[in-house]
Amino acid sequence: MEDEPTPEPTPTLDEAEQLKQDNIDAAKKRIIDFSAAAAAVGAAGYEGWEELEDYLSLDLWPFYADLYAEGEAAGAYSDGAGQAASMTVTGYQPSDAGLERVTIDVCIDRSASRAYDGDGELIDRGDTPDRVVVEYVVVHNGPNTWWRIAEMKPRTDEKC
Repeated sequence: MEDEPTPEPTPTLDEAEQLKQDNIDAAKKRIIDFSAAAAAVGAAGYEGWEELEDYLSLDLWPFYADLYAEGEAAGAYSDGAGQAASMTVTGYQPSDAGLERVTIDVCIDRSASRAYDGDGELIDRGDTPDRVVVEYVVVHNGPNTWWRIAEMKPRTDEKC
């Protein structure tokens, strides 16, 4: 009977690398969850937009709160949702206090998403392509807490 080859051991990450990977995964999930929640709010005519507050930092929230409130008041709505076609981590800032920051470039495909004004007229996106890069900065609020999106910077001139 021949000796069977010994399988190669699966490499494991050390504790710091595992924490980094877990944090990156959590930040990516937060972006995806926010996108889904925002799409649902848009489809409901922006009713219930207040529930999106937990996804955004205290600095970012006022701008989006005004935007969502204006959409609701105007009777605007959307259908479909942008999809993350790819996510590329471009920065990671560790923190011993659990205040990590993850920067992620997300290629968003908006081809299946449309926005409408209060009269039901399609809002023209102009020359903005269906696929755009948005740079997200997602921050951790400390151990055993949630992540919040601190920055969303669309780079509409950058195709993906």
